[in-house]
Amino acid sequence: MWKALSAAAKQPYEKLAQEKKAAYEKFKTTDEGKKALQEKKDAKAEEKTEKKKRDCKAAMKAVEKDDALKKPQSAYWLWLNDHREEIAAKAGSKSVTDVAKKAGEIWKTLSDAQQLPYVNKAKEQKDAYEKFIASDDGQKALKAWKDAKQETMEQFKMQKTLLQRSRSEGATPTDKKRKAAEEASPEKDAGAKKARGRPAKAKPEVLGA
Repeated sequence: MWKALSAAAKQPYEKLAQEKKAAYEKFKTTDEGKKALQEKKDAKAEEKTEKKKRDCKAAMKAVEKDDALKKPQSAYWLWLNDHREEIAAKAGSKSVTDVAKKAGEIWKTLSDAQQLPYVNKAKEQKDAYEKFIASDDGQKALKAWKDAKQETMEQFKMQKTLLQRSRSEGATPTDKKRKAAEEASPEKDAGAKKARGRPAKAKPEVLGA
């Protein structure tokens, strides 16, 4: 529709646009304008920094961890997971906070005999975990997972360094820098990281099965 308008029809809007642009350019040269622009830049930079932090944390959590490396749950949490629906019904809510609060109240009222199966199960899982961690396979799995997390963190640091360098130079990143940042993207190599952070399962006898 804009392309179909005559020059006369466009003229009022073009004039208004020029006036607004002139006012904007004039405002930028004032102390107030400079302060406002700097505050806007600072806000954007802070927003990008916070986003990078969130993305980094998300990428770190996304690094797959072998099940055998996950710390065993306590007797209380094993019991809660087995009775979650029942507890939620008594709490009258499925909210994590409400369920946890009600579960804590009920757990304290259970007798030793009622808690014993979960206490024993928790001990078995803890013993198996400690045995695996102490084994060669466990140490290799733990190192692979830590290395994958470290690699993810380093890639985010690289992106941050490139961004800071481009800002200090007062120019946008060059194609070479942009390519390096893209190659360092955690999203691009997510599959590879997960593979590196997921070693082969230990043999049953190693896990104490």
